[in-house]
Amino acid sequence: MPEQVKLAIDNGLRLSKEEQILYQQALATKGWAGTNWPVEHGGTGWSATQKYIFYNESAKAKAPRIVPFGLSMVAPVIYSFGNKEQQERFFYLIFCQVRFGGVRAILSLMLAQIWQVLKLKQYVMVKIILLMA
Repeated sequence: MPEQVKLAIDNGLRLSKEEQILYQQALATKGWAGTNWPVEHGGTGWSATQKYIFYNESAKAKAPRIVPFGLSMVAPVIYSFGNKEQQERFFYLIFCQVRFGGVRAILSLMLAQIWQVLKLKQYVMVKIILLMA
């Protein structure tokens, strides 16, 4: 745990965004930020028991919780439905929380891109149906 983060916790202070980022980046450096991610996308590959131990030990150490939005909500959408370019573009930002709070913007961009693909597919389907009629 970064010293600045440990000092804030030991003094009972609420962590700043910067301290949250420092902590998550420290976890990411060790490869521990994506506990639920698939290994092929940078996840730990931990079993349920290993995750339990990690979270239990983190709680004992009074470590801050990982900011869940990007890692738990946005990333699964990207690794399930995003293309390779989108994965390469967004995973590092999410994994290290480089853009704290910017994850909503990433999700919005991803959804807009997916929507564009769906609209294009719908347009093509309508054209095919019209041509067949």
